[in-house]
Amino acid sequence: MALRLVNAAAGLGAVDGRQYPAAGTPPVAATWSAVPELSASAYVSAPADSIKYRVTAAGGAATLFTDSRAILGAAATVDLDALPGTRVPGSAVTGFVVPRSVLGSGAVNITTPGIIFLWDRRPPRPAGI
Repeated sequence: MALRLVNAAAGLGAVDGRQYPAAGTPPVAATWSAVPELSASAYVSAPADSIKYRVTAAGGAATLFTDSRAILGAAATVDLDALPGTRVPGSAVTGFVVPRSVLGSGAVNITTPGIIFLWDRRPPRPAGI
């Protein structure tokens, strides 16, 4: 499975990102270091699992938002393709760091930066489907 981080939070500055199994603890070293504003990191390979992301300001220890669990997905069955996600081998998932909402805008009131997840690649179809 492939994971990456996109820093879509203009005004937030560069960020460090860590990915780790949901049942584990965040690693000390960043998975993605100093991802500049409005840019994407490279993909990293990770074993299929429930994955959490933790994002900090570049070089900082303070978490910008609580650990977020990436999309999970579902394995293929006899009559259905797999749903891409972090628990499905062959998937690629991107976490987009987004800024807090602007006060007075029509956006949902988000008081801190956050993250949203999208899949970039579906797992391959099993033979026979």
